[in-house]
Amino acid sequence: MRDTKDRSAGYYPRPLPEVRPGAPYGPGGLSTKTGGGTNRRVPVRHEYDNIRDNAAPVRGSMSNDHVHAVTDLVLGVTVLVCAWRLSRLASVHRYWKLAFWFAAASSVAGALHHGLLRREESWISVGVLVVIALSYLLVGSAHQVLGLVGRRTVLVIRVVGLVAYGVFVVAGNASLGAMLLAESLTMATILGLWVHAARRGHPSARPVIRALLAFGLAGVVFVLPVGALTPAGIDATSLTHLALIPGMVLLYGALRHMDSAPARG
Repeated sequence: MRDTKDRSAGYYPRPLPEVRPGAPYGPGGLSTKTGGGTNRRVPVRHEYDNIRDNAAPVRGSMSNDHVHAVTDLVLGVTVLVCAWRLSRLASVHRYWKLAFWFAAASSVAGALHHGLLRREESWISVGVLVVIALSYLLVGSAHQVLGLVGRRTVLVIRVVGLVAYGVFVVAGNASLGAMLLAESLTMATILGLWVHAARRGHPSARPVIRALLAFGLAGVVFVLPVGALTPAGIDATSLTHLALIPGMVLLYGALRHMDSAPARG
């Protein structure tokens, strides 16, 4: 009688003998006797077999999402404390304070995304908060270095970054890498502003540049090859969260001694 069952689903007319671990899969890997002849039947190897064989779970280990949530939360709490302390200083302009508040909000939202929500909408909201924080960081730098006229000029650059990130979102690629790529022009502009300020002898230029270079270190960590793990088992994304902390703390220290008055000319 002809077998009409779908063998691709793993069905066989007769029970197969137990296959030893490591037994070969493929033509000729298993032989059974049916109907007086030799009918070679190959067990179907499902996708989860590869996961089971090559990535057995380690007892007590945390998933990447959980580690991302923890490191994002650590970053968020750190930035939140810095934002609260800056809010009590009258000498710090509101642009810098808002940059820290939105940066803290983006990290807390990222922790909620990785730990609980894990939806596309929650991830897009994280990106929007980061974009707003960078906007205030750029405008605050222009206000401090170039004055009121320069602040209007850098708004054009800010619009370019927003449009670039919007294109990535509409195209369905709202990943962290896409956001960093879209905002690379913004970060380069901020660094360029403070290099210009250092040449003019701005007293806060060097501390701010050190903070920006620390942010660059976090970017280097992010582009590490996939699977590049530390001995503690933290991946590149989690390391990026932790690597942002020194930059935020250094920027907080620079802002504490910065005059809120805009540059002249």
